[in-house]
Amino acid sequence: MRLSQKNKSIIQYSFLLLIIFLTIRFLSENIDLKLLPHIINLVDKKFIVLLFVLIVFYILFEIFIISIIKNSVDNRKIKFISFKVATTGFYYNLVTPLASGSQPMQIYIFNKHNISFSKASAIITNKTIIFQSVVTIYSLFFVIFNLNYLKENIPEVIVFINTSLFINLFSILVGIFIVFSPEKMKNILGIILKVAKKFNFDNIYRRYEDICLFIDNYSFYIKKFIRNRKEFIISIILTFIQITIYFSISYFVYKSFNLSNLDYLEGIMLQSFLYMAVSSIPTPGNVGATEIAFLAIYKNIFPKEILGYSVFLYSFFVYYVILFLCGIATIITHYTICKRDSIVKSNTS
Repeated sequence: MRLSQKNKSIIQYSFLLLIIFLTIRFLSENIDLKLLPHIINLVDKKFIVLLFVLIVFYILFEIFIISIIKNSVDNRKIKFISFKVATTGFYYNLVTPLASGSQPMQIYIFNKHNISFSKASAIITNKTIIFQSVVTIYSLFFVIFNLNYLKENIPEVIVFINTSLFINLFSILVGIFIVFSPEKMKNILGIILKVAKKFNFDNIYRRYEDICLFIDNYSFYIKKFIRNRKEFIISIILTFIQITIYFSISYFVYKSFNLSNLDYLEGIMLQSFLYMAVSSIPTPGNVGATEIAFLAIYKNIFPKEILGYSVFLYSFFVYYVILFLCGIATIITHYTICKRDSIVKSNTS
């Protein structure tokens, strides 16, 4: 029995709310509520404003990057398309396990603005590859040059960091192989699907031609984007800046508590570890996993009485602020699409 889309959404959001509830309950055990008045007075409000500004810039950079990549594939002027795709992607990234709903919804938004499936897929794939490549190299740099720190201070997260790095590197290598050897990839895929057919996966085997067409389009549009060197290099640079902004959040959370023993580069290093430690955890928006990993990674950075509050503040900005801002934008996007569809339907009837 297949679930309807409505029932799937109910289960999905119920699961998300359950995780949020359990996370808050878990964190409440690490917080002394008697210290709350003191914490409120302690927190430097200008850093709270700065954290909000950083989140806004993080979202804006996503819009700029998508706009550049979109124009390299389809240069038609479509009002607010990059804004809609970026905010919708962020929202579904935060509410679906492993961000599984993010890319399909972004492609859906493009399709609703008359951008073909192949072009939409190419735009989102290019964006994903650039982000994953930059963030993996970024984090790998810190891991390689800080192995002793990891082993001595946070050995419990090493296996999760290594798992995420392996998954990302493997995905990047597969993507490169598809781009530069699409025919070989199709041959390998054909062998795999023939084996799958023997185990009664006929539905997958019947889609072989569709998958081959996707591989051809994938290879074509990525090569086209790479040949467009100016846009390609600008996208990489902007992605590097975007990731640096995101990896600065925990440092300014630290500074907001009037602490001063951590320098900026160390703050970026620690958040890169945090990002990699939780990126392969299949909870919506890494809720729960982020808070537990934060406690492990920052246990020797924040004073014990502040640590629980620092997790709340960090999660508030990297999850709830983005969820709120992009959630509103996503609701508006869906409303305008539905309104336009109803107008078109009424005009054709």
